[in-house]
Amino acid sequence: MDQRRGGVQADEEILWSVGLRGLSDSSYASLDPSVRDNDPLLGQRIGDAITDQMKIVRAKYPNAQFVTDLWQEGARLTKEGYLKIPPEVTLVWADTGYGDMQDGGAVAAGQGAYFHTAMMNGQANQLTEMVPVGTIQSELGRYIKAGATSYLLVNTSDLRPV
Repeated sequence: MDQRRGGVQADEEILWSVGLRGLSDSSYASLDPSVRDNDPLLGQRIGDAITDQMKIVRAKYPNAQFVTDLWQEGARLTKEGYLKIPPEVTLVWADTGYGDMQDGGAVAAGQGAYFHTAMMNGQANQLTEMVPVGTIQSELGRYIKAGATSYLLVNTSDLRPV
């Protein structure tokens, strides 16, 4: 017998990720010249996109739960007050790719973490430069102490060496 409720399997927990980024993990500002060097407008556009995404999902799933990953400009815009995240969306602070969380000490109970244990970018090689265990313990320990345990995503980059 199908135990579905509103299109969601009864024993599944689904979190909808909302937000707005550009192509290839770049800022949305790289696609829209009107928001370049205009943080208030960029924050408003991202916030509007989140609101629209939530409306679309809630039209089908009224009890949907949402998260947003504050990566790069998302974290900065939120800390500066330009990006307003609806209170029913779980804030998930990301690290810098080197294990340093981007919350600037602002993490709060009910929030979460997106943590990289290694990253491949223009300066780091995910096969040889990994986040030290002490940094992982310190940063995630800070989140646990704050009660920011609603969500944890660990990005291992390459599983075997990590």
